[in-house]
Amino acid sequence: MKIALMGYGRWGMKVARDLAGIPNARLVGIVDVDSHARARALACHPGVLVGHTLDSFMDDVDIVAVCTPAVDHLEHARLALEGRKHVMVEKPMAMTSKGAMELVTLAERNLTTLLVGHQMRYHKLFERILGIIRDGALGEVRSIRCERGGPIDLDTEPDVLWAYGPHDVAMVLAMTGCDPSLIHASGTLDAVRGVIDEVEIVLEFSDSVKAAIRLDCKSEDRSREMTIDFERGTVVFDDTVPGGHLTISGGAIAGEIAGSPDEPPLLLECRHFLECVAGGMTPLTDGRFGKRVTGVLERAAISFRSLQSP
Repeated sequence: MKIALMGYGRWGMKVARDLAGIPNARLVGIVDVDSHARARALACHPGVLVGHTLDSFMDDVDIVAVCTPAVDHLEHARLALEGRKHVMVEKPMAMTSKGAMELVTLAERNLTTLLVGHQMRYHKLFERILGIIRDGALGEVRSIRCERGGPIDLDTEPDVLWAYGPHDVAMVLAMTGCDPSLIHASGTLDAVRGVIDEVEIVLEFSDSVKAAIRLDCKSEDRSREMTIDFERGTVVFDDTVPGGHLTISGGAIAGEIAGSPDEPPLLLECRHFLECVAGGMTPLTDGRFGKRVTGVLERAAISFRSLQSP
């Protein structure tokens, strides 16, 4: 399978590295509008064609990986899907539910595979958490608390809601298996740019489960922690250490579980995508799942703006 990658920035470099290292797949083209990024791509991937538009690669590839800034995801993924290419698009897949649905419709109409890059869904320790929920080892989930913080690049990210929010929203939706009935968001705006730099999103579900997601890009300290309270215990997922770490209290499964840094979720996601393309399977984070995540973030943004109005 021949692959073209759009966007050779900080994240695109990692996606290119992982896709290029998977057997039965070949990275043949890299696209970026920035000349410095194209120079880096040429240095890191000798033999791969590098250009500033996708047009020159469209006839020669089977797959397009979209790693451009978030506000451009819809445009670039649409272009690739219209060309009947399989698409892996980074999160969020679009900035509106309408745009996300447009990509879903295109992929289904053209019988192409669409995966949205919610990499935490592929984390081995998060898979372990989903297993605990399925098995009922600690009873039903009662509440979820997430905290994610650290600097973001506001030149490429719209704000902290759209930069960090997709990770935790995707995990919460995977754990609950449904969409929230109520969404409330409050926080602060960056004094210079006027964009969200700190926000807390509260999601309420019809089964009385509540999730609170706190996102912050003002602090220099990196935080990645999730706490799930069950009927008979608690699970804490710390993703600040390589491979991640689980602390389980309560029940017969109480203990500590360290994840393996040799199984990074991005690489697992890339492998899963290529397996789905080869086998005609539906990805874990397909377009419809990505649309659900976008829908929650869209509603959170509306809630936040309503509190900012005079």
